[in-house]
Amino acid sequence: MASSFAMIKPLITRGIARRCARTSRSVVQGRVWAARGFSSGDGGDKKDESIVDILENLKLRRPAVSGTTASGGERQQRSVGWQQQKQQQPRQQHSRGGRRPPPGPTPEPPLARDPLLRTHMIDLFPGKYDDDDDFNAGTETDPWDDDDEDEGDFEEVEAEMAKLHREEMELNAKKLKWIETTKPQVRVPVIDSIGRAYGRGARKSAQARVWITPGFGNVTVNRKDLVDYFPRFSDRELVLAPLVVTRTCGKFDLQCQVKGGGLTGQAGAIRLGVARALQHWNPEYRPPMKKMGYLTRDARRVEPKKVGLVKARKAPQWNRR
Repeated sequence: MASSFAMIKPLITRGIARRCARTSRSVVQGRVWAARGFSSGDGGDKKDESIVDILENLKLRRPAVSGTTASGGERQQRSVGWQQQKQQQPRQQHSRGGRRPPPGPTPEPPLARDPLLRTHMIDLFPGKYDDDDDFNAGTETDPWDDDDEDEGDFEEVEAEMAKLHREEMELNAKKLKWIETTKPQVRVPVIDSIGRAYGRGARKSAQARVWITPGFGNVTVNRKDLVDYFPRFSDRELVLAPLVVTRTCGKFDLQCQVKGGGLTGQAGAIRLGVARALQHWNPEYRPPMKKMGYLTRDARRVEPKKVGLVKARKAPQWNRR
């Protein structure tokens, strides 16, 4: 009894597995049909079968009895047919060193695709929509026309867009102007027909005009020598400061015309005129003079006297009695 049960146990297990697979496939197919709206006659309402029903309906074949074995000729024909069938089949390559894989259950074939089940996108309202005029052919009024309120809104939107466009254009113009003003100025030599460079200077109430020409360092102020016109050494240093910074002492002759103010104011005015004249002669002289402040007009002036005061700020002496 134990040996016969051991023989039919694999058969029972394999049969149950196959029957369960067929049952699950039929249940899934029935649910699909029910979802698509088919009736029970089409296979939509199939009931699940239990394992007890599967065992009851399962038919097992017993092995052949020894008394009913085939004859020798029949066994020889079967062996020859099996050898021919084996030769006709292609030899399979196995991954594990040429050995055959261990025996196992035969895989079930894949489920066939239902031709009525659509998995791609379809158009729910097929038709031709190229000509929109056909829709309004039989109507007197066009339903797509905007009413008066829509036209008013469109005009407001259009005006707002025009305003934004105008502001954007103004901003772009300002940006271009800013870019132009931030660019460094291109400076070129400015020399007259006689070969002189001119510079004008001012300090307090004094005004000076200066011309420079290549020479040996002679300086004349109002047709007088520098030493004769400015007796103080500090005034002479102010006049010659731009030449010292640019290292051009003894290379240019200076002719100065000055009027107004005192000697200190006139010396400061000549210094500014000499610096501007050197810049016009050669723009490369500008950086050192700009660094020292010789190209800046000094705006300091004497504060005027106030009424009731001795000077601009000085008050008269106060007595108690």
